[in-house]
Amino acid sequence: METPVQRCVRIAAALENIVGQEAAALGAGDYAAVLTLQERAEPLVAFLSEQGRASADDADLRARIAAVQAPRARSAALLESEIELARAELEESRFAQRQRAKIGPAYGGGHAGRARLCVTG
Repeated sequence: METPVQRCVRIAAALENIVGQEAAALGAGDYAAVLTLQERAEPLVAFLSEQGRASADDADLRARIAAVQAPRARSAALLESEIELARAELEESRFAQRQRAKIGPAYGGGHAGRARLCVTG
């Protein structure tokens, strides 16, 4: 039978694996994979959080859990910066669309003045 500490060590190893995959996916710009990996990591993090007493008694386990926190924090920061960059690009695109909508009709860009071919018969 597995002891609580052994179970926490096993879960921490699985979390380390997922965090490594998450960092690689983030580096490759595969945000869908990052999301999937974060969803997989969530129950592991929750389990380790709930089992705080078992991890508090084992120094090696505490060190492993602490070591996982640093790359996850870097990943979170990188994701946040990517989100901000995407928001800024989206706002620039919206601004350009508004500008084009304002000046387009003056240069024949509007659809109201266009002649249409109408065939009957």
